[in-house]
Amino acid sequence: MLRQSYLSGGRGHILTHTGVNPAVGLNWGQNLSSSTISRLLWIGFHLACNVNVIDRVLSVFCNNGTFSYFTNISSKVATASDAFFYSFALGQPYLDATAEANMVQNSLAEQFLVLPGSHIDIAVANIQAGDQLSNIYFVTEEYFE
Repeated sequence: MLRQSYLSGGRGHILTHTGVNPAVGLNWGQNLSSSTISRLLWIGFHLACNVNVIDRVLSVFCNNGTFSYFTNISSKVATASDAFFYSFALGQPYLDATAEANMVQNSLAEQFLVLPGSHIDIAVANIQAGDQLSNIYFVTEEYFE
């Protein structure tokens, strides 16, 4: 596999990933390579909410174990019994298509870089015991350090 340096402006290696569904009521995170810089290009996932009436705010971010960075927050708040597919992508405008297709599109930071040893997280603020994140897929562009 030929990869170029991110700093040289070269193109990286495109990888698709399938995330493991977390247990019901838990948020999700996945480690990436400890020896490469990855740029998140797209992430999509499904959130099914239980019947508790409370607002749930979704965010996608990086975490290196000490602090979080490149936080992207969805403009769509989920609540009781909602079941939506959320996607975050480069250059994608916000679109609430929940009435037509149970889907929410969100924009992603242009340089969403996952530094070596960091991981990508999906957090649902106010996640409830019966809420479920599932069908987690994402695409990265990987560069050597």
